[in-house]
Amino acid sequence: MSVDNIEPNEWSQKSWTNVRKKLELLKESARFGVNINAVLGSSTLEQTREVVAAVREIGFFMTVGLMHDANGQIEPGLLRDELVSTYEEMQRLSRKSVLHRAGEGWEDNMLRDGSSPFKCRAGGRYLYVDEFGLVSYCSQRRGSPGIDLLAYSADDVERGFYAPKGCEAQCTIGCARRASAFDEWRPQPSA
Repeated sequence: MSVDNIEPNEWSQKSWTNVRKKLELLKESARFGVNINAVLGSSTLEQTREVVAAVREIGFFMTVGLMHDANGQIEPGLLRDELVSTYEEMQRLSRKSVLHRAGEGWEDNMLRDGSSPFKCRAGGRYLYVDEFGLVSYCSQRRGSPGIDLLAYSADDVERGFYAPKGCEAQCTIGCARRASAFDEWRPQPSA
């Protein structure tokens, strides 16, 4: 789950005030690990610290991500020039399982020079299913491939796994990167 700020704003509606009570109930009854991802950029540094403190207090796993624009590229948002230092601080404060650590490191390269190539396995290891039940590679590639989940076949999974997407180097979609991390050793044809 993504919780990006304390109060909803023009950058994100995924706020602590909107979900706090539900998360407290979830904490009481969940029989599984819950991860909250704080996306950096949709709040100021102080508000980001408040979100992280609230998540740490409730005891869930906590990761941080980089906010992206409509094309999946870094959007510093309200943090502007503080993005790199905020990212480093929040990484130190995050609470992760071993699986959350898979695929880490790309953010440093991305923040340094805007690029961090990888072999994207979206469509194979990671599926983004929209509100209409259509499978897309990720939230930034809606409609591609655009196949109904009930019709999505093993051949579609294999095709998505091996297909270069063309946007990998500048991708900030942490879920797609994490799901792809274990398959870097496998070949993938050039685009």
